[in-house]
Amino acid sequence: FYNSIMSSYTTNANVVISVNGKQAQKMLAALEKDAKRLEKQVAAAAAAGDKVSMKKYQRELNQTLKMIE
Repeated sequence: FYNSIMSSYTTNANVVISVNGKQAQKMLAALEKDAKRLEKQVAAAAAAGDKVSMKKYQRELNQTLKMIE
């Protein structure tokens, strides 16, 4: 539990600090790439009927989309 809270604060701090400049553009591009990959994984898991993996990838996708916002 403690580690998940700390990683959340670290992630948020990195996003806030990196709002300006090229580093932010690189971070946004990487997040968008991850989102596309996760969308494909959600679709593949859904097609395979693997609900457990689909939910896992969907959660990751939702987190990634929140970071993009």
